[in-house]
Amino acid sequence: MATFIWNTNNNGSWSDSSNWTPSAQPGTGDVIEINRPGALPIVTLDDSNQSSITIKELTSKEVFYYRNGNLRTDGSSTMTFDGDLSGDGVDEKNFKGVLVPGGDGFVDSPSVLGLTSSFLGNGADNRFSNNGFINVINHGYLVLGEGTPLPIINNNTINIGNGATPGRLVFGSNGWSNAGTINLNDGSELLLGGTFPNTAINSVPTATINRNGDNKIAIIGRMNLVDTLVLNSTTGNYVLDGGSIVGGNTLNRQFIRQTEGAKLQFAPLSPGATSFNTIQNLHRLEGGLDLSAEGSFLILKDLRINSSDAGVIEGDADLGLNAQLV
Repeated sequence: MATFIWNTNNNGSWSDSSNWTPSAQPGTGDVIEINRPGALPIVTLDDSNQSSITIKELTSKEVFYYRNGNLRTDGSSTMTFDGDLSGDGVDEKNFKGVLVPGGDGFVDSPSVLGLTSSFLGNGADNRFSNNGFINVINHGYLVLGEGTPLPIINNNTINIGNGATPGRLVFGSNGWSNAGTINLNDGSELLLGGTFPNTAINSVPTATINRNGDNKIAIIGRMNLVDTLVLNSTTGNYVLDGGSIVGGNTLNRQFIRQTEGAKLQFAPLSPGATSFNTIQNLHRLEGGLDLSAEGSFLILKDLRINSSDAGVIEGDADLGLNAQLV
């Protein structure tokens, strides 16, 4: 096992041995460190002919785009995406996803795993999968699978934030699922993108999302109801934030059930928005409609009402200041 350190302040390719110390590409079982205090290089892995590497440890404090390659993980692999920019001449790091230096702060690009057709797995399955441990800390921002044609699956553990500092994780492609554990810690965010069934959140009985402190789960893509969506004291609140929830063609696939104080909430309409909070083909929303947050916005579309039901919304409709219900 060797330790490989990214040695340049410039943007560069993972496959270029001169960017690493020692001068070679990292291999299986190596420890990989990407950290350039005072600079913000973008490290890109885009090599379909790359030799297979089973990651031991990968720690990145810079932007890492994994577009195409042959990284693999197993139960002892650890990847850490650390957004700490102290020493980089930046006062703060926000969650916006584009490089915009200047002003009082800095809006950073995310680290991205699986931007196009990357392979990340254990060699036993043909999909982009986490079989080890992923940590997203110090305002780190990780997008899993944006634009990849491969299904995305978490088989082991993802820690978003560490209790002291927050992180943000985005499932960015169609067909993702969680079959492991996601620990969502104080101040952190989990964004559910792409097109996915509501069962993807806990795709097997042992899968879980542990919510610790004040955090956020937001639907930014399209959630298809293949079963009743249940929100309770374990799941906590979900926020519909520019996404949609679409019912199925049978009765039990058109329900949202809010219990034990948990609510489906709705983000305000952003200026110039091209996507809107939408609930479609819904048969019943149990537990009321909560638009109490200022500026909350929701489109209800193609509701399914029949003579045996009092109405689609079961409970109170609570509209706050400047809320919009369409």
